[in-house]
Amino acid sequence: EWITHTDFSSTSSSFKFREQDFAVIVLSSGIPYNGYLGMQTANLFFNDQYTEPATTDFKNLKTKKLSNAQLQKYTGKYWNERSGYSRVIALKDDTLRYVRSNGSESALLPLTDNQFQMMVPGDDKILISFSGKTQMELVIGESDPIISTRIESYTYNNEALQAVVGTFYCKALNTVYEFSIEAGNLTATNLKAGKVSFKPVKERLFEGDKWFFGSILFDKDLNGFNLQIEDVRKLKFIKI
Repeated sequence: EWITHTDFSSTSSSFKFREQDFAVIVLSSGIPYNGYLGMQTANLFFNDQYTEPATTDFKNLKTKKLSNAQLQKYTGKYWNERSGYSRVIALKDDTLRYVRSNGSESALLPLTDNQFQMMVPGDDKILISFSGKTQMELVIGESDPIISTRIESYTYNNEALQAVVGTFYCKALNTVYEFSIEAGNLTATNLKAGKVSFKPVKERLFEGDKWFFGSILFDKDLNGFNLQIEDVRKLKFIKI
């Protein structure tokens, strides 16, 4: 018997095996869930005591055959408001795929008409459920659901982006970023951190391509913005 706890704000996990008086803790920040590493470590010590295989045999998973038309209705871009990141559900080779912002992806195997199991290393059971065409719910093991909402594509033209071009200063970090437009995309440059490129999510809201710039929401007057990532909420930058 074991107890698990996952902190999704920092993607850290702990596993405690009470009968064996053994614990594994996985610490991480700013990367995807990695609890399977903790269970794989425990398997090295207690392989002969595992009642189930250490790796899920997806070939024996009971799945349901869905047509491409049934799968297609779940495709699109989904936005997680709490953590400020997007995920894309794509249909490739008759299989739904869960695509992360860094480009990595995992196949989704249909269990029912609207529930899928993600193919991942180890024995973690990651389920994704869709509610209609607007909401996606992700559950890892016995964790609380992570809810994302489907969003439509949003675009800015160069003229609209010009309003946020300039220098933005963060007092808490004592740092500045220069915002400019390159090839029609909003970018921010810092001498130490390099360049971040942004894609619009909706009006005044942009998603960055670096983990430390997850998403930014500009003020209505466009003279400042709040930065949000997994571990940070409303970090303020002011235009100078």
